[in-house]
Amino acid sequence: MNADQLLRHPDLLAMSARYWSEQAQDQRRQLDETRQTTAALTRSMRELRGRMRDLQEQMRRARARADRVILSRPAGRTGSSGPSSRSLPAD
Repeated sequence: MNADQLLRHPDLLAMSARYWSEQAQDQRRQLDETRQTTAALTRSMRELRGRMRDLQEQMRRARARADRVILSRPAGRTGSSGPSSRSLPAD
């Protein structure tokens, strides 16, 4: 049997077709897993961005409250012992 006949042998063709079918199936499975992972990561990132926006808004409100408390104090009452006398960390 010469090389050309061997390459066209039905058993070899069937094995080759089965191999490439399995390869394609594996690639489809991997692609599906990648898509699912990407979708999960995208959802997580959206949730994190939303949480970051919420936290930034909370920080903005807290700073605004702190500014109002500081500005509403009489000039001579800088040493009070209340919670508003605590210094806020600098940004």
